[in-house]
Amino acid sequence: RSEEQKKKVQGKPISTGPDRSEEQRQPWKPNRDVGKDEIKKINSIWEDNEETTLLWRLISNNDMKGLMTHLAHSPEDAHRRSSDGRGPMWWAHEHGRKNVIRVLKKLGVSSNLKDASGMTPHEEL
Repeated sequence: RSEEQKKKVQGKPISTGPDRSEEQRQPWKPNRDVGKDEIKKINSIWEDNEETTLLWRLISNNDMKGLMTHLAHSPEDAHRRSSDGRGPMWWAHEHGRKNVIRVLKKLGVSSNLKDASGMTPHEEL
């Protein structure tokens, strides 16, 4: 018998994976804070690029693990905007991703910015 089968027969708990270390139990946070001046600068650049394409794909596919990993290493990307003035907050609202909206707000992304059509992210609903 395998070790798990023996535990099952003996009524012992079966491990569902490695024990989560203390580090894994910490609340999620990015590797650095993005300052207000940097946010303002990023928000002023509207362009389609690899980062906006990746962010759109992660949000539209509801890939939270991929998004959280990316934003942990590149938190400034939460503030990027595509050529139509939209960015992660618009896409999160468009796809109904409430958990993404919470993360973006934690990173300081505003819901009051306007896209090229004059629409704010929450007006997408």
